[in-house]
Amino acid sequence: MNLQAERILCSGIDPSKDSLSVVVLRYPDRVVLTRDIPNTAKAISKLDSHLDATARKKGLQLVYAPEDVSQYGSLLRAVLEEKDRVIWPVNPAKVSQQKLFYGDEKTDHIDARSSAFIALMEVDRINERKEVSKKDSEAEEIEILKDVVKLRTDLVKTGVKFQNRLHELLYQVWGCNYIEFFSEIDGLTALSFWKKYPSPRKLKNVSLEELRHFIFEESKHRIPMESSLEKAVEILAIAEESPLLCSELSMTYREKNIVRLAES
Repeated sequence: MNLQAERILCSGIDPSKDSLSVVVLRYPDRVVLTRDIPNTAKAISKLDSHLDATARKKGLQLVYAPEDVSQYGSLLRAVLEEKDRVIWPVNPAKVSQQKLFYGDEKTDHIDARSSAFIALMEVDRINERKEVSKKDSEAEEIEILKDVVKLRTDLVKTGVKFQNRLHELLYQVWGCNYIEFFSEIDGLTALSFWKKYPSPRKLKNVSLEELRHFIFEESKHRIPMESSLEKAVEILAIAEESPLLCSELSMTYREKNIVRLAES
């Protein structure tokens, strides 16, 4: 690819959540088109068809210069890459500097025009597009990795809050005895148990065989028959000895919250 600034039709674009501000320039800084379009695949394709036809008619090379292609500009980039268009993402810091030459007014069209102008001035670098695309890909991978780490951190924090709240509620209805029931209070077998038997009184009419079978099946047979029986005996004995630790109203409220947590 050997682009010449004089032979480029450059579309500067400032993306936002719902719309794209578009300013199309000819070298050095002649505005050909100013437009706002919805940030949708259909609208982007329609704009591209119009600009492509205009560029062909005038014997020009169409170049897109969006200020952002990672967030609100991601759909734009996807649509244009599918059409194999020349895309030159412009550094927002450069856009901010260029805006000073157009006045103090802050508009999305000024941003888009600045992006297009910078792309026209960087035509030599656009000709090195393959290397730039490689760097963009590496930068995108880094951003994805950062996002994965952040998501994992958020999930860990959510999990800790979940465990703390479940511990609190179980203590309020079972006392400290519940800690002995399962190795992990948020394991699959434990959650199934809390969902069905959130408090001692829910075991009032449950037989030993019924509870043994429940533990054995809900553990997917990881707790053997004999161990399931021993655990059932222990739980029923504790349930029978456990007094009502709060009022009827409070108990009902806490039972419902335990079930909600176990189901979530």
